[in-house]
Amino acid sequence: RGLGVHFNILRHRSDGSQAGVPVHVLARLVLDRASSVAEAAEIARAVPLAASSVLTVVAAREAAAIEVSPAGVAVLAVGPGETISHTNHFLDEELAAGEVTPVDSTTLARLTCLVDNADLVQEVDAHERAAFHPAEDRTGHQRSDTGALRQQSGIVPAVAQGLLGGARGALH
Repeated sequence: RGLGVHFNILRHRSDGSQAGVPVHVLARLVLDRASSVAEAAEIARAVPLAASSVLTVVAAREAAAIEVSPAGVAVLAVGPGETISHTNHFLDEELAAGEVTPVDSTTLARLTCLVDNADLVQEVDAHERAAFHPAEDRTGHQRSDTGALRQQSGIVPAVAQGLLGGARGALH
């Protein structure tokens, strides 16, 4: 379907206040049924939840952090060229009002570190990425397809484009 999901656990006062679908099952539903951020958000809003989480959803040319809890759902989208960063606390003001964060949590410091160092995240050229992969496997045997793959100049970029495609702009 061309959609990826990253998962972070969040804590909210409403956790455990109702019976609901586990957030891991919600993540699987999104992977199985959604092909866009809007579809992922629609699924999240339609499912009763018992606990909180954030699903960072990346699809072709779009990305968003979808914060979920029994108290509600918030979609925090980013535009092309923007970096999406999230740790283990709510960023949506309404949901953050009910957040339960341990006093020794490092979540805010980690978010600050991510945001302050976003410029260090760079897209590696597909040919450079291929060069990082050794021609031998862990047992020392020559990989038969490595040379042929590297010699076909269009293959590695085509594979990278297929895997990363439109997410490139959303992740910068």
